[in-house]
Amino acid sequence: MQRIKTLLFYSSIHDAYLDVYDLKRLVDIQHRHHLKTCCDPLVSVLVHPYWFRKADFDKKGWPWYDYMKPVSESYARELGQTAKGRETADLIPGATFKLIAGVGHDIPPGLGKPLTEIVLEHIQSITNVSTET
Repeated sequence: MQRIKTLLFYSSIHDAYLDVYDLKRLVDIQHRHHLKTCCDPLVSVLVHPYWFRKADFDKKGWPWYDYMKPVSESYARELGQTAKGRETADLIPGATFKLIAGVGHDIPPGLGKPLTEIVLEHIQSITNVSTET
């Protein structure tokens, strides 16, 4: 059976969400939306992240935000790693993608056991072999 990949252009949520201007919070919320979007197996393309409608800002009397400077490098890297990791999982038969917030190439202290449990759960799901120790 041939696998057909669904192409869904997702151009982010353009609403500012907030009632009070808080640029850091606005970027944080938008970043979480983008990470969730990149985890969705139906989404192939994330178009112009961190973009909002100017009319919404004008209506609320907020300064216009049309540049990427408030988006930290760590957010940009995390978004790219999430999109690439999901794509890699899609290419490996039987693979699943798990997003663990704040984890890039380094495993933070204290995450070893939860990460081990995720790996063992996956091994068990594809092999039907008990992973109990």
